[in-house]
Amino acid sequence: MTLAADDLAFTSPWLAQREPADIQARNRDLTARCADWLARHRKGTQQHVACLDLGSGAGANPAYLAPRLPGPQSWCLVDNDVSLLPTAEKRGRSLHDAGNRPIRLSTTVRDLRELRHDPLALDDLVAVADLVTASALFDLVSHSWVARLADACARHDASVLFTLSIDGDWAFTEAGQRLAISPEDDWIRETLAVHQYRDKGFGPALGGDAPTRLAQIFSARGYRVWKRPSPWILRPEQPESIPLALAMIQGWAMAVEEQCPDTADRVRAWHRDRHDALTAGTLGLMVGHRDLFAIAGDGE
Repeated sequence: MTLAADDLAFTSPWLAQREPADIQARNRDLTARCADWLARHRKGTQQHVACLDLGSGAGANPAYLAPRLPGPQSWCLVDNDVSLLPTAEKRGRSLHDAGNRPIRLSTTVRDLRELRHDPLALDDLVAVADLVTASALFDLVSHSWVARLADACARHDASVLFTLSIDGDWAFTEAGQRLAISPEDDWIRETLAVHQYRDKGFGPALGGDAPTRLAQIFSARGYRVWKRPSPWILRPEQPESIPLALAMIQGWAMAVEEQCPDTADRVRAWHRDRHDALTAGTLGLMVGHRDLFAIAGDGE
């Protein structure tokens, strides 16, 4: 999802930088469960599986899911960034489903924040979908926004696959994935969590509570819910992962400094220390995420 510059900017370089880590982190079990459900749900019909992807950016979600799900498939990608959707369209032209059939893909320019005040528009988007997907979106949205989405999904019996929602857990790691414990990390983590609850235009953001709240909201509407961990594991012995770790701690430092301006010197000292350790290859970084797959109660 792309936000205004004063909130968070999901630029094309950033999305490209994180995609390899996202691919490694995605929970294969839930992807397979979704594929199995779609195969049984669509058995005996050649109608397209209608997939709606929210906050699509440059199209990484269908690029990963399409070849792993049965078809034929028809995707509608929704984002507010007109500079990213052409990349998604271009990628879509080369995508095939698990049966090697080309997918259909269309894009819609829509600011998901506006749907906060227009539940009928959200309902219209979901109405034709068999599967609603989103990746790295729900820490930004509010409880009420998710509730409206869940209401729409329940009305139309749409299943959902939501991936890479941050859970608020992160830690620096030494070789062998041993945790590197630091009181300064704890302070940064706690302050960052408060910042992540700030309104991003959807209402008070879910932040690291997103995975738990998603499960609660969809369960309350009769959905069967499966959750699995999908952490980024950026290892110190894998130097290709370090630029992403450096980008993460830079963003965290900026957020904490914004949250507590009078602690700028402390934040910068923490950032300098962790930056040097990551660059030297003595530390890696684990960033917790969770994936969720849910089907309407009578979906199986």
